[in-house]
Amino acid sequence: MHTFGSPCFRGSGVDVRGFTAIELMVTVAVLAILAALAAPSFGSIIERYRTRQAAEDMLGTLYFARSEAIKRSGGVTVEANGGDWATGWTVKSDGVTDPIKIAMAPARVSVISVGGDGVITSNRWGILISNGLAQFHIQISPLNGSASNGSTLCINSGGLIKRENGITNCS
Repeated sequence: MHTFGSPCFRGSGVDVRGFTAIELMVTVAVLAILAALAAPSFGSIIERYRTRQAAEDMLGTLYFARSEAIKRSGGVTVEANGGDWATGWTVKSDGVTDPIKIAMAPARVSVISVGGDGVITSNRWGILISNGLAQFHIQISPLNGSASNGSTLCINSGGLIKRENGITNCS
């Protein structure tokens, strides 16, 4: 007894199903070309995701520091690790030697505190102050990318923290 895929039925008018090796190679080649064309557009998406992740991490840390300051009656600071925000930040409390929280910034982002210094302090009412200013902003941008893929955290004197897309001056 013969099966449909056996050599005896090829060319005998019986429908043989399947793909040839050439058809599969052409399909794989077309998919490879489409993937190569789509890959560059993913670069900006990845940059935007990295900066958004860093901004959300910083935002969460600022809210955490504010909460801890209210709970501890002030004296909570957020400091740049080694004076460089791009390496991460640490939440500390006055009179406590161990940090409360340590956060690492995602790779390949630049974090700059504009109008502030390397320390953000939260008082007992949860108001954030940097370099004596209650109004400042933190810009987070990709290292070698477009500023439009960045994020800005705007901190105003009333304590409102707002994240904006792109690098802005929070006017």
